[in-house]
Amino acid sequence: MADLLLRLIGEDNVSGAFDTAGGAMKSFAREFLKFAQDSVKAYQEQERADRQLQRVAGELTETFKAQASAMQEQLGVSDDMVQGIQTMLLRFGEAPDQVEATTRAILDYSAATGVDATSATKTLLSSVQSGRAAFRELGVEYETTGRKSEDLRNITSALAGKLGGAAAA
Repeated sequence: MADLLLRLIGEDNVSGAFDTAGGAMKSFAREFLKFAQDSVKAYQEQERADRQLQRVAGELTETFKAQASAMQEQLGVSDDMVQGIQTMLLRFGEAPDQVEATTRAILDYSAATGVDATSATKTLLSSVQSGRAAFRELGVEYETTGRKSEDLRNITSALAGKLGGAAAA
C-alpha cells in the first residue's frame, strides 16, 4: 500500500474578527449595564425627591412638580434639584406662592456665581435664620426686618434685581 501524505496549509482569517466582535460585545454589555444602573439610580432619586416634596407640599405637590419640570425645560436644570430647593424652602416656612420666585432667584445666583444651587439655598436660608447679610460680595443689599418670611422676600427681590435672568442666559 502506498502512503498518502496530505499537507494542509491554511490561514486563519477569522479569529481576529471574532476577537474584535467579542471585545465589542463585552464593551457593549458593560455600557448597557452602566446605563441600566444609572437609570435605576435616577429613578430612585426622582422618587425620593417626589416623596420629600409630597411631605411638605401636600396637595400642592403636583403644582410644584410642574414648576420644576418647567424650569428644567426652560433653564436646563435638573427637576430633582429644583424639587429639592422647593422642599427646603417649604420646610423653612416659605409661603407656597413665593417658592417659584425664590427658586428662580437661587438658580440665577447659582448660574452667575458657579455656586451649586443647593448650597446657595442653604446659604440663603441660614442667613435669613441668623439675621446676617447674605450675598454682600455681589453688592446685594436688602432690608432686614427680623421676620423670616419678609426677610426672605426682601433677599429674593434683591437677588432677582441684581442677577435676574442669569440662569436663562
